[in-house]
Order: sequence, then C-alpha cells, then structure tokens
Amino acid sequence: MSLFIGKYYTISEASKYVNADLSTLRRWEYEGRVKPLRTARNQRCYTQPCLTACILIKSDTQRKQNFYG
Repeated sequence: MSLFIGKYYTISEASKYVNADLSTLRRWEYEGRVKPLRTARNQRCYTQPCLTACILIKSDTQRKQNFYG
C-alpha cells in the first residue's frame, strides 16, 4: 500500500506527460531507473514524483547524447 496521496497516472498518460515512448518507460523500470507502483492487476501506476524522475532521466539522457554526439 502506498502512502502517496495524489493523482495516479497510467503508463499511457505518463508517456504523454513525459513525452517518451511506452517502451522507454518500461525499459527505465527494467533498468531500475524508476519504480512505478503496481495496481492489484499488476498495471503500472505513476505518481507525480515518479513522473518528475522520468523527466530528469530524459533530460539527462538527451544531454549525454548531445555531449557524445
């Protein structure tokens, strides 16, 4: 059970919010970079702090791609 009180986002909503592909969000979870909550049906459930982390990961990834060319 989560102690977070606020809005929860589906992976589709999170994808649009972060402007990242669904597979990217799944990969970040697999790599341990983000940890979305899971519903009773095992569906991913993103919180606002999790979305903020995704945005930071995305910007860091883009910065590294620009640096390394």
